[in-house]
Amino acid sequence: FFFSSRRRHTRCREVSWARRCVQETAIEAANALKNIYDKLWLIRCCSRKDYENKSFKGNWLQITTAPAPADIHWRNLQIGCLEQFFRKCFTTLVSLVIIAICVSVIIVAKDYENQLQTNYPSHPCPDTSVTMEKAESDYYRGPAKSLGLLTCFCIDQIKRFGFSIATANFPEHKQQLCGDWLATYGASNGMMLGIVLFVAIAKIGISYS
Repeated sequence: FFFSSRRRHTRCREVSWARRCVQETAIEAANALKNIYDKLWLIRCCSRKDYENKSFKGNWLQITTAPAPADIHWRNLQIGCLEQFFRKCFTTLVSLVIIAICVSVIIVAKDYENQLQTNYPSHPCPDTSVTMEKAESDYYRGPAKSLGLLTCFCIDQIKRFGFSIATANFPEHKQQLCGDWLATYGASNGMMLGIVLFVAIAKIGISYS
């Protein structure tokens, strides 16, 4: 039974292939004859009546293979030219708005990234744990002399205790330095992630509109 089904399937494929070859050959032959017949103007002139009988509204038809039914969006056949024009205008307008929003967000995110690199320089963290006092002292040395200990301290504390370190006041100047660092870091990276999600959602919305 298995071999019989396999032979039947193979034969069906051969028949389908042969049928497709015959159709393509017939189409090519018809187009070739049409081209030859168009060039032989003397023959057309002498057999004008036969030529007119084989033409459609004064022109010969160009024979091409029809698309597969699965490749046709049947629901779009009911859309008129005016509606197609308005849909193209709407799609273009939405695309321009999305591009403008993405460019604006990228500019703002780049500004936050520059602030992060300027105010919180990143350097390789030391092997020993950084205390809050050392991180604060290193931060107030200035960006040019800073070793990036505040970044190392904040990242280490977030890994250990979560985001509660963002509200912690540093002992000397009573400022929430980790909170400021986390806000700048989150704005810089969160905006870039938001752009990706926004574009993906907008693309899905346009495709289903």
